[in-house]
Amino acid sequence: MGAIKDVKKEKHFFEGKAFFNLFGVDIGVLIDLGSADFDYAEKCVAALNNMSEETIDKLCEYSILYCEIFCDKAGEAPPQIVSKRDILRHIHPGSLHVNIPEDGSIVISLQMACDWEVEHGLEWLIKDDKILYVGDCCGETPYESEAYYHTSWNYANLKKDEKNNAPTKQFDVEGHCPEQNKIYTITVHAVPNNGAWKIFAMSCDHKLKNKQKCAQMICPIIPNQIDEPVP
Repeated sequence: MGAIKDVKKEKHFFEGKAFFNLFGVDIGVLIDLGSADFDYAEKCVAALNNMSEETIDKLCEYSILYCEIFCDKAGEAPPQIVSKRDILRHIHPGSLHVNIPEDGSIVISLQMACDWEVEHGLEWLIKDDKILYVGDCCGETPYESEAYYHTSWNYANLKKDEKNNAPTKQFDVEGHCPEQNKIYTITVHAVPNNGAWKIFAMSCDHKLKNKQKCAQMICPIIPNQIDEPVP
């Protein structure tokens, strides 16, 4: 019997649950509807539960950096951290997202809540044991070139000159929810990227009780960037 339990078909994905060893809790597992079977998803869960101690320590380190920089910009005191893994007490696992792979790699795409950024949470993205992204939940892809991940919003690979001074801008765009058949206004937050504005976070007035479903339905139709010139 596999690690993924209670799988059911939802409107936009298969949804099950699996035990996450690091936190000692069950988490949601959201699987692409185009998946022929759940073998790949099982491999992703196995990878999640077999991360090396070094990888876990690095994820904690990058999460602490995200926490400290966010709290500093928000004018808030960060939680007290004595050792790296103390940050885990301030992280609350949500769901593992499993998409159809574009190559033979095993991807861990994990979205979670965190105490310091209540609205946008925390995302960990790991591909074949390499940490690609740590930051707020924005559904980063694991299939870009390495240079793509050197950004001012990726705390696993920050641009050194943009660590504390990256300008941001907000835009209002519209997204359609197929479940409720309504148009919702989404506020997106963006930073300069190759002459345009790269979206790194979003918030909306969508009131579904299951926020993961909300993200699955609306976020994919929001563009990755706003093509307004950067001054």
